[in-house]
Amino acid sequence: MATGAQIIGRRAGLVGLFLLAILPLIVHLPKPDALAIDQASFALDDSRPERVSLPHSWPRDISAGRHEGEYRLTFTLRDEEERDRTQFLLIPMTRLSPRLRLNGQDLFVMRTHFWAAPLVEMPLLARLPINDLKLGTNILTLRMARAGGFRIGYLAPAYLGTAAQILPDYRLRSFLVDLQRVGVLAVYGLLTIAFGGIWLARRRDTVYGWYCLMGTSLVLTNLSSINPFNLLREGISSIVVIGVGSFSSMIIFGLACAMVGRRGPRRLIAFAFLWSAVIVAALMAYPHFRPLGVAFVLVSVCWLAAAAITLGRAFRATGNMEHALVMMAIMSMIGYVFIDAASISGVYDRGVILLLYPQIFLVAALAVILFRRLTQSLDTLDTANETLRFRLDEQQDELARAHAHETVLSANIAREQERQRLTRDLHDGLSGHIVSIIALAESADEPDIEKTAREALDDLRLVIQSLDIGNEDIPVLLAYFRERVTVQLRRLDIGLDWKMDRLPAITGVTPGHALALLRILQEAVTNAVKHGPARRIVFRGEKAQDGSARITIENDGRNVIPKANGQGLSNMRQRAASMGGEVMLEPLPTGMRLTLDLPISLPASGT
Repeated sequence: MATGAQIIGRRAGLVGLFLLAILPLIVHLPKPDALAIDQASFALDDSRPERVSLPHSWPRDISAGRHEGEYRLTFTLRDEEERDRTQFLLIPMTRLSPRLRLNGQDLFVMRTHFWAAPLVEMPLLARLPINDLKLGTNILTLRMARAGGFRIGYLAPAYLGTAAQILPDYRLRSFLVDLQRVGVLAVYGLLTIAFGGIWLARRRDTVYGWYCLMGTSLVLTNLSSINPFNLLREGISSIVVIGVGSFSSMIIFGLACAMVGRRGPRRLIAFAFLWSAVIVAALMAYPHFRPLGVAFVLVSVCWLAAAAITLGRAFRATGNMEHALVMMAIMSMIGYVFIDAASISGVYDRGVILLLYPQIFLVAALAVILFRRLTQSLDTLDTANETLRFRLDEQQDELARAHAHETVLSANIAREQERQRLTRDLHDGLSGHIVSIIALAESADEPDIEKTAREALDDLRLVIQSLDIGNEDIPVLLAYFRERVTVQLRRLDIGLDWKMDRLPAITGVTPGHALALLRILQEAVTNAVKHGPARRIVFRGEKAQDGSARITIENDGRNVIPKANGQGLSNMRQRAASMGGEVMLEPLPTGMRLTLDLPISLPASGT
C-alpha cells in the first residue's frame, strides 16, 4: 500500500507533467523589436481584395483542391536614414510557401527548409535590396498557392529592421521550427535503432519490440510531413501523413497494452498496415472530400484514447509513474491533434502546428523509461555480481577451512596410527621383555632386579596409557591413574581420598600432555610416600577463581620444604609449564599441599 508521502509525490508528479504538456499553449515567443506590418489587403483566387489584419487565415469554408491567395503589405520610408535601417524582412510564421515581390521586383527568400517543403508552418527571411526601396510608400506582395489537400493558408505580421533586430528572432524560430524537427527526427531514428537492438537481444520482452515499431512509425510520419527534397506532391504528402499517423496510433495502443502486461489485439500490426493502406487509397480516390480525412483522424484519436485509458487504469492500480508519463504524453497528443486541426482549418488563429511537441514529450518519456530500465538492469546485475562474489568468497573460505580441517584430520589420523603402532610395539615388545626379566629375577631370588624391573614395567605402562589418551580424555586418564595408585598405596597401607567430580573439562589434550600430567601426579605420590612418611593422601579437582582447572594433592606427612627443592619438584614445574600451567608447593599445619593449575584449553605444544 502506498504511503501518504508517495501519494503526494505522485500527485505532484502528475501536476508537473500536466504543466509540461500545456507549456506551448501558455508560452509565446517574443516579438522582434522592429517595425511591424499588421495590416494587409487579401484576395483569394483573383477575387476582390479586402482589408485584413495580421495574423490572418484563409476562409474556413473554401473547398478542397487548388487555391491561390495574394497579400499586399505597404510601409512608408520618410528619409534616407530610415531606408538604410530597413535591411531585412521577417515573417515569423507562414503556412504554404509564398513568393515575395518588393515594388514589383522578386525577392530571394531564405527558408529554413532548404531541402524540403514541409506541410507545417515556417518562418521566412528576405534581405531587402536598398536599390529596390524608395522613399514614400513601398508595396510588398506575397502570393501563396495550395496545390491540393485541406490546409488553410496563414500569414503572421511582417517585421522590417536591421540585422541586429531581425536575425536573432529568425535564428530562434529556425531552431524551433526546422532544427528541432530535424533533431527530433534524428532522435527518433537513434531510439528506434536502440530499441530494435535491445529487442533483438531480449525477444521475450515485447515492450521493446513495440517501442521499435512506434519509433519507426513516428520517423515515417515526420518524414512525410517534412517531405524531403519534395519527393511527394503536396496533396499526396498530406494523404501519406494521415495514413502513417493512423498506423502510429494503433502501434501506440499496442505499446500501451505491452507496458501494462497485456497482450495487444491479435494481428494488430497487420491490421494497422491494412488500415493505413485503406486510408491512403480512399483519400487518393476522393482527395477533395474533407469529411473523409476528418473521419480517419478521429479514428486515430480513438486509438490514442484507448491507449491513454489502458495506461491510466494501470497507473491507478499500480502507481507506476512510467504508465503516467506515457499516458500524459498520449493525452497531450490527443489535445494537440484537435488544436492543430482547429489551427489548420482557421478556427484557432494561432498558426503554429504543435503536434511535434507531444511527440517530443513522448520520445523523452520513452527515453527516460529506457534508461531507467537499463539502470535497474545494471543495478540488478551489480547486485547479482556482489551476491555471487560474496557467495564465492564464502565458498572459498569454506573450502579453505575444509582443506585445513582435512589436513589436520589427516595429520591426526597419521599420528593416531603411529601412536597405535608404537603402543602395540611397546606393549608386545618391550613390555614382554620386562615381564621376562621379572620372572627370571623371581626365579633367581634377586629382589633388587625384580623391584627395578617392576618399576620399569609400571613406567612403561604409564607411557603406553598416555599414548592412548584423546582430546578430552582427562577423566579417563585420571581414572587409570587412580586405579594404579590405589593398588600401590594399599600395599603401603596408605589411605587414598579421591574427589575429581568438580574438575572442569580440559580440552586440547595430547599424549604429551597426558604423560606430563601422569608424571606430575606420580611424582607427587612418590614424594608423599618418600618424604612423609604420609599415612593419607587426598586428591581434589575443582575450578579455580580465574576459571582454570585446579588439582590439589594433600598429605599428612612432614610439612618442611627441602631448601634445594629437589630435582623432582623442578621437573614437575617444567612439565606444568609445558602445559601452560604451574605447580605450587606449600606446607600445611600437618603435612604438605601441592597445587597444579592448568588452563581448560591446553596449548598445542607438548604433543
